[in-house]
Amino acid sequence: MTKFPSAIEDGWWRKRMGLKMSEKRSITRETVRRYKAADRKGKQRILDEFTQTTGYNRKYAIHLLSTWGKEQLHMVDGKPVKFIVGKPGRRKKRTGRRIYDEPVIECCLPAVDSDSMQTCQKILR
Repeated sequence: MTKFPSAIEDGWWRKRMGLKMSEKRSITRETVRRYKAADRKGKQRILDEFTQTTGYNRKYAIHLLSTWGKEQLHMVDGKPVKFIVGKPGRRKKRTGRRIYDEPVIECCLPAVDSDSMQTCQKILR
């Protein structure tokens, strides 16, 4: 029987897995303040440190640090919606059931025998 406590205590899984998303968000929140106040050389140093810590790509990190906390306007379903970068959004729930018409049923379910075909049709509608 193999024992894993020594491997777990070493934290090898943490190094492999990296940071949790909540940890990355908190690091980003703290780093943005320094990044916006820094000069060009300071920004390079902060960016190096930030990419090393979070594992983000350098270009993505630049984008993230420069737009964090700003409002962006996007069109969603024909309506303008404001998004704040760095603030987690809410997911939109599905509004209705999927309805499959006859061509889809005929196309996708030809191999099913007649007894179970009626049951499948009831489920798909």
